Formats: sequence, C-alpha cells, structure tokens
Amino acid sequence: MIRFSEAARQIVERIRESLPEPLVMVIGSGCCEGPVPQLYPASGVPVKGVQVYEEDGLAVYFHEPFRPQPGFHYVIDLEKDVINDTFSLESRYDCQFVLRSSHMIER
Repeated sequence: MIRFSEAARQIVERIRESLPEPLVMVIGSGCCEGPVPQLYPASGVPVKGVQVYEEDGLAVYFHEPFRPQPGFHYVIDLEKDVINDTFSLESRYDCQFVLRSSHMIER
C-alpha cells in the first residue's frame, strides 16, 4: 500500500544518522500543507490516525481526517532544492517529502 522512493529512503537514513531515536511520519497533519508527509522524532508528536507502515524505527500514519483510500498505491518521494519552511526534519537538507498516489486497477 505504501513505499518509499530511493531518494526518500536515503534522506530518512541520513536523518537517522544524526538523530538516533524512533521517527514518525505523519501524512495530513500540517495546517497549510495538506497531505504533505512530515517527519518528526516520535517522542515529540502525538498522533491520531491510521498507521500504514512501520519498519526499523519509522512509523507512518495518515492523520485524521486524511485516510488511505482502498485501491490506491502510495509512494513517499522527495523533492530536492526546495524552500521548505516546515518543522519536518528533512527541511534542514533543502528538500521536502511528497506523497504520490496511483489507482491500482485489477485485471
């Protein structure tokens, strides 16, 4: 249902090297960003929503009111060289996570 692009996975690993604690990524929690994924230390963010991924100390949630839609495949990707004024951890590297989706067609 959800996966990371290679670029997004690499920046998460880079962040883990500088912050060795569990991380949480929340989709849909920003006041102005809509469903843009935001990455935080897990100890600092209360999460309400549906957990859609967990691996190696990283949990991903769809925050209320956003919900994963049945039949869709989601990819957390990365845009580089952007001005990112959020509190998300990747902002210090001049990049921003983005959520891409595609509808899965059954044949």
